[in-house]
Amino acid sequence: MARVIYTPSGGDGPVGSFEALVLETLRMALPHAWGLAPNFQLKQRGHDALEYDIVLLARHALFVIEAKEWYGRLTGDDQEWLLNHTPRRCPMWTVNHKCKVLRTELGALASHVAVVPVMVVPEGTAIQVGGSWSGSVVRLGQLAAWLQDEQNIPLNRQGDDLTAQIGPLEQALQGKWAARQRQRRRRVGSY
Repeated sequence: MARVIYTPSGGDGPVGSFEALVLETLRMALPHAWGLAPNFQLKQRGHDALEYDIVLLARHALFVIEAKEWYGRLTGDDQEWLLNHTPRRCPMWTVNHKCKVLRTELGALASHVAVVPVMVVPEGTAIQVGGSWSGSVVRLGQLAAWLQDEQNIPLNRQGDDLTAQIGPLEQALQGKWAARQRQRRRRVGSY
């Protein structure tokens, strides 16, 4: 059973029932040494904050998991997807951007770590996505096995055992959440 790493910006945990289902499914199916950080935000200076549904700290990679409660038929390519014939912008570019921001925020610790984007949809959703993101969209029932399969890691990052780094990576993430800069109190008039 994987550990849940509670995050300060996550409030009470996942947002919505599908995110909670994804978190619980992964918690029950993955090894204890692995950590699941649900529903948190990272902000880079000069940019809007990015919300992360779930980040998995695994033995062989970090996974940025985007949970989309999309039912029906999902088709498309690298630019535009259709959900039941309704156009949607391909969300994988945003998830990939979140991976890059996470890697940057973790600094030197993440320099030799694969940070892999993945999107999970409910069971029964027909996935007919082509293009470079076709292998990164997974139904919930197959997600735990997909995450444990090292073949889903980019070739240039395969083979690294991160077991010893899971603790330091978790601490680095918690340091990013806890970084607060207190400034001297300002007085305005009698206030």
